[in-house]
Parts: sequence; C-alpha cells; structure tokens
Amino acid sequence: MKEKISILYTLIEKIIEKENISKQKIAQHVKLLSDKFNNFNASKNTYMENQLSRIAYLAYFYPINVYKFLHIISFYENYFSGNNNYYFDFGAGPLTFYTALCLLKKDGKVFYTFDTNYEIMELGKKIITMLNKTFSDKIILKEPQKPINVLILSNVITEITQNERVELIKNLINRLDKKNCIIVVLEPGTKKGFENIKLLKEFLLNFNFSDLTFCPYSKCPLINNEWCHENLYFPRSTLIQYIEDKTGLNNRFINFTYAILSIDKKPLLVFQDNTFRVVSNLLERKGDYALYLCGKNGINQYTILKRHINEKNSIIKSLRRGDIIEVSNYTKISTGYRLDINSTIRILKKFS
Repeated sequence: MKEKISILYTLIEKIIEKENISKQKIAQHVKLLSDKFNNFNASKNTYMENQLSRIAYLAYFYPINVYKFLHIISFYENYFSGNNNYYFDFGAGPLTFYTALCLLKKDGKVFYTFDTNYEIMELGKKIITMLNKTFSDKIILKEPQKPINVLILSNVITEITQNERVELIKNLINRLDKKNCIIVVLEPGTKKGFENIKLLKEFLLNFNFSDLTFCPYSKCPLINNEWCHENLYFPRSTLIQYIEDKTGLNNRFINFTYAILSIDKKPLLVFQDNTFRVVSNLLERKGDYALYLCGKNGINQYTILKRHINEKNSIIKSLRRGDIIEVSNYTKISTGYRLDINSTIRILKKFS
C-alpha cells in the first residue's frame, strides 16, 4: 500500500505546483478545515468554499481516506472484481473511493458521483485521469439514472441528522439493483462513527440486507460506550509531515470503522468456533502479551505468557486490528482466555 500512496502523493504535488500555493497557506487551511470537521454545528456546505480549501483537503485529508479504501478494497477484493459494476459514490469529495479503486487496477462499467461541491470532484477526476485515462473516462460527475450495483457512503452518515439519514438511505437503496448489489460505508473510527455504522446495519437488516463484513456477528455484541475500529500506520508524505508540524495534527496512525452489506451476496468468510477477528492492537506487558478477539463467544481478552511463545504461536506478535485468525488450544480464565505452549495461531486473512 505504501507504493500506491506514494504514486498518489506525486500526482497531488503536480496539482499543487500548477496552483502555485505555498505550503504555509495549505497548512493554515488544513487547520481551518480540521476545526470545521470537529465542529458539528458548522455548515457542511462551506467545507470546499474556495480553491484554497479544496487544495488543502486534497493535500491532507484526501490521501488519508484513499489509504483507508485501499485496505478495504484489497481485503474484500472479490466484491470489486470484474468490470460490470455500476458504481455510485454519494458524497464523493475528490473521488476518494474511485482513486483507490483505480490505484488497485480495478474496473467497472460506469462510475457515478455526487457531492455538494462539484469542483472538488473535478479535482479528483484530474488525478484519476493522470493515473488512468480509460478509467477516468468512465466517471460521470452526476447521479445515476439507472440501477446501480455498488453504493459508497464515505463519511456521509456522520454529517447528517437521524431524520435526514433515514430518508437518504431509503432513497439510495431504491436505486440499487437488488439482484446484485453491495453497500460500502466508511465512518471515522470514533464512538460516534461506530454507533452510526451499528445503527445503519440494524436499519438495513430490516430491509433484507445481510452483513458481508468479516465479523462473527450480524448484530454486534458491543454495548454502551464500547466501540470497534481499525487502526493503520499511515505513510505520510513530506508535505503531510510539514502540515502536521505546523498545525499540531497527527495522523501517523489512522482510525476508521466500516461495513459492507448486500441483499443477495453471501459472505466470503463464515466464522467457526475457533475463528476470530482481532479487535485491538497487541498489548505487551511485563510477563505476557494480550489482545482482544471477537468470536463466537463474544469479545474477550486472550493472553499468553512470554515464556510460552514458540513457533506455533509467535505470530501473535505481528497481529493488528482487523486481522482474521484461527486459534486452537486455549483455556478459560477469570479475565478471558489463556494461550500456552500448546496453542496454535494461524492467520487466515491479514488486514494491514
């Protein structure tokens, strides 16, 4: 993924050079945008009010969101294979999802888009044109007039009220080809973002959608203030490091939560009794390692003493959030489960 994001950084720099905007001005406007994003009472229509704001978004926030989609698309590659899908990215911004799709050399029939700011979509299309003009020519900067197969909602739900949300989702699912469809939802890796995903899943399950996300449960067992999210190391460009030095922002690691749902498709992975999704990063303590796994027996802490690490279980030291693993030979203890020298860990699918 580092190679893919490096390609993107080079293209962003070319756009910035043509605009002849200083790094200092970009950093200042990144901070202004960040403040707006964190102010839920601010008008969302003013995010991209001028070219400087759009370039600032392109320089900083755009590659972060592309990086998230690079991992999601790669992890669920089979859902995005072939070239017959009709895509619709609602709230497309600078065509973030399509940029990731293009970088991964995926294809489709048509790529429809909608965003409240047309100019930011044009900026994204310029970059995709530099990547692959054939792909770019399939992008239509307007809403579809025919059924679509893939609907993308990226950081959309968090910006609208509950009432608006229900009406919007009902409207959008009516545009789907019910015989061949998926919905991809991406939200910030926060309590609110996770709650938005959870509520949307529950809402869509009532419309006969099923959850294709690699989770043991269709209905998440987390309650109250608990939440689940991915956490990735983000390879930052020199410009992004400069922006963070000037603004105090920090995205060395990025958090996000997501879901993939469908009416007719079946999950690519079915969880067994010894299959788990890693839902925390590894905790290294004085005498042991620990991490939280989500499986058929819920979310629990699994620990192993450092002196019990061997070739059958040492892979635990490389596990990160989102990984899908198989674990055998573990024992119930008061604080969760304990692994030992007889325990075996096998990675079924690596997220990061």
